[in-house]
Amino acid sequence: MENRKSATEKFIGLFTEINRGEGVTALLMTLNIFLILTAYLIAKVVREPLILTGGGAEIKSYSSALQVVILMGALRFYSWLAGKYPRK
Repeated sequence: MENRKSATEKFIGLFTEINRGEGVTALLMTLNIFLILTAYLIAKVVREPLILTGGGAEIKSYSSALQVVILMGALRFYSWLAGKYPRK
């Protein structure tokens, strides 16, 4: 059995440990994180002026508090969901 890595896997291997056959998955995960961070940064830039022009600093404070409450609920839901299913 050959243990040859593709060019993609050899390139990724310069930065981290990667096994044969994992190159495409690693690139897709990297692209996924890149798109999530890009969307977050764009949304943040668009959101800030809308909040400040709509109601000022007070509304911004309330929206930040509401964001924390929503994320706490999302975390509890994710924790429940992760506990319900096996890891594999």
